[in-house]
Amino acid sequence: MKHKECQIVQDLLPLYLDGVCSPASAALVEEHLSACEECRVLREAMEQKEPLPDAKWEGGDLLRSLRRRIFAVFAALTVMVGCFCLNAGGAWEGGPAEGGHLAVTLAYLLFWGLFTVQARRYRPLTAIAFWVSLITFISAAAGVWWRLTETGGFLAPLLAAFSAVPFYGLRWAMDWTAVYAAAAVISLAWLLYAGRQRRKLLGEEPI
Repeated sequence: MKHKECQIVQDLLPLYLDGVCSPASAALVEEHLSACEECRVLREAMEQKEPLPDAKWEGGDLLRSLRRRIFAVFAALTVMVGCFCLNAGGAWEGGPAEGGHLAVTLAYLLFWGLFTVQARRYRPLTAIAFWVSLITFISAAAGVWWRLTETGGFLAPLLAAFSAVPFYGLRWAMDWTAVYAAAAVISLAWLLYAGRQRRKLLGEEPI
């Protein structure tokens, strides 16, 4: 149990030292530091910008783990933006997608999932994950409404475009109504996950 607690506290230390973690997380860190010599030494080294002591927990030292996480976040965002651009033309035309568009959509889904998971400990990134998921869900729901009722004027297709572009590859095997429905289900799952992580960071749930 102590080993697991050390891992959590060592992940939170950069946020704690920068003063940007939630009050609940800060209290958890302070309580653990009062009883753990190894984590206190790590905190002092980080405060003084000295070389970190050899880490004994699984996964390597903290800074290397943070670098990997930051790289994963930016790589995921880069791929997502690229996928959005690659599918924009096909979504605008609205016809059936080709296999390449399907691959682009699957890459978008994979890397959006990677971004959402990697961002879970960082409040600003978790906020991005939450709001983009919410906007995508609203967009997809507007698309379903528009396709089923043929109402909404120019506003419904305009809102639906935000989900139509990244999910366009699903037109390889579905009509637009099914694409929007799939986008709504997937974005709702992202939204629930990102919302839960956001509540944790804000201190409404235990870490």
